[in-house]
Amino acid sequence: MIPSYGGHILKVNLTSGEVKVEETPDPLIREFIGGKGFGAKFLYDLVGGEVDPLSPENLLIIAGGPAAGTRIPLTSRVVFSFRSPLTNGYAESTMGGYFAPWLKWAGYDAILVWGRSEKPVYLYVDENGGEIRDAGYLWGKYTREVAETLRKELGGKSAVLEIGPAGENLVRFASVCHSEAGRQAGRCGAGAVMGSKRLKAIALIADRREVDVADEKAVTEFANSILHLI
Repeated sequence: MIPSYGGHILKVNLTSGEVKVEETPDPLIREFIGGKGFGAKFLYDLVGGEVDPLSPENLLIIAGGPAAGTRIPLTSRVVFSFRSPLTNGYAESTMGGYFAPWLKWAGYDAILVWGRSEKPVYLYVDENGGEIRDAGYLWGKYTREVAETLRKELGGKSAVLEIGPAGENLVRFASVCHSEAGRQAGRCGAGAVMGSKRLKAIALIADRREVDVADEKAVTEFANSILHLI
């Protein structure tokens, strides 16, 4: 495995209910690095130019970069990539908060979501993989209540992404929220894409860990130089 990466990609098909874990290919890492690069590559390869953004065929990619989860400050960004229901073209939206480092600590570089569930669901993710769970009791609730409910159910070590009624009702500029960190992926309608898939939330469980890097001394010096400026 290439240092500073989680090493795996979680692939979720909400139509079939299949969830599988695959290793992150080394050529993908070396050519596209992560985050925006992964999102652009997967969309180009897997989503056609005629796909309706609110159809099951649209793909939602959630990806982090190589610095996420390391000691380098200001790198906790996760990127959402998808075909936009607002513009009908390529879209990306980024978010700060806890999700990017926790994604890395759980062992993943990206989550890919296809399809559409017959009923409201949420995706539970930990280091062992993912599980599609019922979210009927969460449907219609506002984002902060969803996050608080899932965190109580799953324990404190959870980072939650969720949509509210705007996403459920396919408002084309709806956001995805990360309420416990006060963050949103607010561009281009990622929340509507989640709503179209009847995906109410993604709950990620992870323990903090050291991320293996190629040059620990260089990373430490770089991180300290940024902290000094701050």
